[in-house]
Order: sequence, then structure tokens, then C-alpha cells
Amino acid sequence: NTKETTLKGYCQKLIIQQKNRPSSKTALLNSLRSYYGQDINAAEHAFNQLLQFGLITLNANDKVIYHDSKISQYAK
Repeated sequence: NTKETTLKGYCQKLIIQQKNRPSSKTALLNSLRSYYGQDINAAEHAFNQLLQFGLITLNANDKVIYHDSKISQYAK
């Protein structure tokens, strides 16, 4: 059972870890970089996709707001 390193896989991880998710843009990027094996380009691409697909939004202080219903749909 190899872990699928995809945006879908990361969304599944976000669902499992609802109580322990990165709260800031910086923390989320660090989490994504770790998830993608320290590949910063993959991390930034995934971050942009999360925003583009409406799975997250950022408030004025770069705090991440997670849209759980969309994340759940995407993770299926």
C-alpha cells in the first residue's frame, strides 16, 4: 500500500488530520514540501491548485481557511 503523493492524497491527509492542520500559508507550504519529498516546486504547484480549486482560501493575515466539503469531494 504505497502512499500516493498527489493532491488528492494530500487532501485525504487533511481530512484525517482535521484537528492538526497547518494554519498559516507558510506552515502549509512547509507541510506540502515535506509531503512532496522536499520538492519546493511541487509544493508551490499543489498550494496554487488548492487555492485555484477553492479547497482553501487565505485571509488577510495569510491564515488558511479550509473548505471541508470541497476537500472531501476532491479527495474521493
